[in-house]
Amino acid sequence: MKTRLFTCLALFCAPAILAEPKIRIAPPGSKTNVVTSVNFAEHDRPLQDRNKYAFDLKRKDDYDVDQAAKHLYFGWRYVDIPGKTHVFGKLEVSGRSEAGKFRVHGKPVPLSLKELATPERADEPDFLVFVHGFNNSFDSALIQTAQLGYDLQQIGEFPIQMWSYRWKSRGMLSAYYEDRDHLREYSRGLGAFIRQIVDLRPSGSVHFVVHSMGNEVFLQAMNLIQKDPVFDKKILGKVMLFAPDVRESDFKKWVPTVVARSAQVTHYFSSLDTAMFASRIANFAKIEKRAGAHFVPVVGVQSFDVDSINHRWDRLGHGYFAAKEPLIREIRTLIQDPACLLGPEDRNGSQVEKVSSPEGVYWRYR
Repeated sequence: MKTRLFTCLALFCAPAILAEPKIRIAPPGSKTNVVTSVNFAEHDRPLQDRNKYAFDLKRKDDYDVDQAAKHLYFGWRYVDIPGKTHVFGKLEVSGRSEAGKFRVHGKPVPLSLKELATPERADEPDFLVFVHGFNNSFDSALIQTAQLGYDLQQIGEFPIQMWSYRWKSRGMLSAYYEDRDHLREYSRGLGAFIRQIVDLRPSGSVHFVVHSMGNEVFLQAMNLIQKDPVFDKKILGKVMLFAPDVRESDFKKWVPTVVARSAQVTHYFSSLDTAMFASRIANFAKIEKRAGAHFVPVVGVQSFDVDSINHRWDRLGHGYFAAKEPLIREIRTLIQDPACLLGPEDRNGSQVEKVSSPEGVYWRYR
């Protein structure tokens, strides 16, 4: 008990490591530079008052993927983007000027998944689904999705439809252990969403950017539904695993299923990631490291060390997936290469170098 309390205090002593930005809902009719819409899917939550949630902790092993499918909610919502003042790779959510912030705008518009995801024409854009990490509210997840989507477009024309998947994180730093204790339950909702969306979309047209604790939810979800008939072939497009807050042994155990069902899987890690250090303390993992902090060899996965372009003081070394231009370009190039013809050097040029280690081969950003 004392150790657990000490760990909680350690997490609270560095709230910026894992805390989400404070987000103010934009008033109706507010003037902004750019307005975009983000599709969303979330599990087991009514559409009202979505930043508060009362958990149903009675659900355990009897709550399977089929039941979780009955509790998925879909729709879209506007997000205001400070287009004139936005700095590429930055998430402007603080400051006095309301016009210079990312903000959710208006109310969510509920729609069915079929209305949102059914292709209307042959050349319809692919989907990019962002799965957030620990301590993210509904609004925060939408804003991060909007920022990534907007910056992908700033590099050049890039037809893509952005999605935010919200698993049942309570969105509070103090709920770390409660969230982690229920990750398997959360994964059932994501498994149901993956199963439904790939059934509506052409094979390979749904891509995933997964961050932090969201990696454990995603990896468990894929392993829960791996025997589903819809998974007879590679049905996902590119899967990009950033800063996985997952134990090394679990990462090695779960990722092969994703490799078998995806066109391509990439893994990004950094020893400068402060959140990985905090997670290791919180999980009493004195020996086993987190997959987001070092290279974990898995057959069929391209791994990248991002230390040289990551900084502890920039989102505390944890949010680099949408903060660094080389990585945003990497996401874009991966999606634009459906046949997987481009290797790491082809995609990144001289920005990466190949590293041969006793554990295997990975690439390091210069």
